[in-house]
Amino acid sequence: MITVFSERMNLVLGKLRASYWFIPGLMAGAAALGAFFSLKVDDVLKSSRLPEWMVFFSGGPDAARDVLSAVAGSIITVAGVTFSISMVVLSLASQQYGPRLLRNFMRDRSIHVAFGTFVATFVYSLLILPSTLSGDEAGREAFTPRLGVTISIALAICSVFVLIYFVHHTARSIQASHIAATTCDELLETIRSLNGPQPENNDSRNDGKVWTLDSDSIPVCSRSAGYLQACNLNELVTLATEYDVMIEIIVRPGSFITQDDALARVSGKKINRESLTPAICESFILGTERTMEQDLEFGFHMLVEMAVRALSPSLNDPYTALQCIDYLRSAFQTMMHLPQQSPLHKDAQGSIRVIQPILGVSDVLSSTIPHLHHYARNAPMVLKGLTQMLECLKADAGGGEVLDIIEELQAQISKSLDACQAHGSSAQASP
Repeated sequence: MITVFSERMNLVLGKLRASYWFIPGLMAGAAALGAFFSLKVDDVLKSSRLPEWMVFFSGGPDAARDVLSAVAGSIITVAGVTFSISMVVLSLASQQYGPRLLRNFMRDRSIHVAFGTFVATFVYSLLILPSTLSGDEAGREAFTPRLGVTISIALAICSVFVLIYFVHHTARSIQASHIAATTCDELLETIRSLNGPQPENNDSRNDGKVWTLDSDSIPVCSRSAGYLQACNLNELVTLATEYDVMIEIIVRPGSFITQDDALARVSGKKINRESLTPAICESFILGTERTMEQDLEFGFHMLVEMAVRALSPSLNDPYTALQCIDYLRSAFQTMMHLPQQSPLHKDAQGSIRVIQPILGVSDVLSSTIPHLHHYARNAPMVLKGLTQMLECLKADAGGGEVLDIIEELQAQISKSLDACQAHGSSAQASP
């Protein structure tokens, strides 16, 4: 159960990272604590003179109140403007690059920190403000939180620089090249995590063989609906070893699962369905959207979607499509150079316990390049880019099924390129 909790925590942390409230909330809480402690320091040192290097505010209570009010009012206005700018950017990005690529903007930590800085400055100034008292207020002696006001002024100055950085970063983050690069970086990270060095008890030499269970195996059905975001293989191996069974996973991460759809099949001499089936279901984590935690294909699809939208008549931007093709080539080559993930997962004694479906290079090629080819039929520049990409991949393929698919795709794209060039020549020859 600890490993299942760990997988779920990774997904929860990923969602928190993509939320606009988490980091600003933490920074606002830190600002509230900072205001509390700075007031305590001011209260302790109110009878003594603070060193000149610690404070540069030397005004009285009225001046302190004016400064804090100005800082709080101006900063909350800036926070509203930056939030509005972000909403406009998200709207434009959704229309131009696709709604699935919004996760890149939502996960941008720089924007979260910028919001957090503005909110923290506002909260800090607002909490210091009521503590500034004149001598005749409520019968209390005059109190000027000099250190608190100094920190508020410093936070306001810092917010100015953060605002400048926010504008620069936002202008950079909506560029097509930046979006494609960040998507590719995340995809490469997922590829390396899934196709890296295999555990010693997983025999990758069996990857070429199709493994499946007997027909009398028992299906394990889903109890809810959603996209399969992650599957905890370590927990499944532990369960299979504990119950002395073999588990075959029949769905891949990224698949949409409806209630009562089969997730896996179990084979063994004695199967305790009442306790084993719920435990297996707990190892499959479903959600409302696809993630790149274990779903390689999702990353490729996002780059293809960006290229397809660039080729639409409303945008007609073949250069963005070429950039996406370059990053697709980088991802494919990385996938080819790494050892393929083993479909077999064994226990400590070397017995096969879990069989999982593997997404190979040939599968990704078949599910991405034909779609991009379909929308690029009237764009010779993009067709040439696809041809060059496949030629580079062909040199790394070596042989086998991947090479056959690459050659088949090359033949299809070559026909489209010839037809496109012939159509262009006839159009130029016509009066």
